[in-house]
Amino acid sequence: MDEKDFIRHCGATFKAAVKFIDWDRAPDGTAGSYYHPFSFPPYLNGYAPAYHVNTRLFAGYLGEYCKTVGVTPVLDVVVDAERDKQGHVSSLTLERSGDHPVEFVIDCSGFRSLILQQALEEPFVSSQESLPYDRAIPMPVDHVDPDGPLPPFATSTGLSAGWSWNVQLWSRRGTGYVYSSAHTSDDEAMAA
Repeated sequence: MDEKDFIRHCGATFKAAVKFIDWDRAPDGTAGSYYHPFSFPPYLNGYAPAYHVNTRLFAGYLGEYCKTVGVTPVLDVVVDAERDKQGHVSSLTLERSGDHPVEFVIDCSGFRSLILQQALEEPFVSSQESLPYDRAIPMPVDHVDPDGPLPPFATSTGLSAGWSWNVQLWSRRGTGYVYSSAHTSDDEAMAA
């Protein structure tokens, strides 16, 4: 893929770090912040792949790119997965287009965990005792200053019942709130 073309079509921005804000307090009560830099993974064709992308734009771009190398993308909803005799996922049942044999699968079904938990029967392992966050509200929003500079980092701000994130893309900001329902109600979280 041409990097400039990829950036232009996917609203991509560079991600060099996460800035953690208000996750700790100094003895005098002053809120602290720090940057967690990312160590770049090995370079791919001379580039370090540390980007934020608009996932919807990226899905469309990837689909078009796949066509140029002989792959036919299928846009559908996965409703079930079948396993072979060895226990590997061998086909996916799609809502509109039926069964499709597969060789490689990445489970992107989120909290449904359709492939890992349902098809492969991997048990859910709770970390509730040390990580009590069980809710997330994603909220993509417009830029405050669409012509302003875009920082090369995401932010994570500590709040009383969880944290909020802010990821700058060319086309918008990806924001949201991760919180514990044991420490705030859904209505209070929506108002935050």
